Amino acid sequence: MKEECVIYHTSSAEETVDLGRQLGEFLTRGDVISLAGELGSGKTWFTKGVGLGLGIARHMVITSPSFSLVNEYEGRHTLFHLDAYRLESLADFLMGRSLARNLARLQA
Repeated sequence: MKEECVIYHTSSAEETVDLGRQLGEFLTRGDVISLAGELGSGKTWFTKGVGLGLGIARHMVITSPSFSLVNEYEGRHTLFHLDAYRLESLADFLMGRSLARNLARLQA
C-alpha cells in the first residue's frame, strides 16, 4: 500500500469544499483518506466536498459522525465517514466490517 502525506492550505470553507470536490472526482473504489486536525479545522467541510466529487446529492447533508461513529452516503462509490477520535482501536471497530470494499474517509 502506498502512503503519501500531502498538505494543502485553504482560506475559507468554500475553498475547502472545492478542494475536497476536486479530490472526490478522482477517487476510486477502495481509496482511503485519513484527515487529522483540531476541532473546527475543516475536516467535515472537506468531506462535504469529497461527497460532491463522488456524486452524492447536494441535498444530502454530510455531518460529523462524532456521535454515530460512522455515517454512510451513496454516490458513485459509497462514502463511509468515520470519526476515530473516541476509539481506542480502529482495528477493533473495523473487525467484521467490509468498509475496504468501498471508499472510507477516516477522521482522527
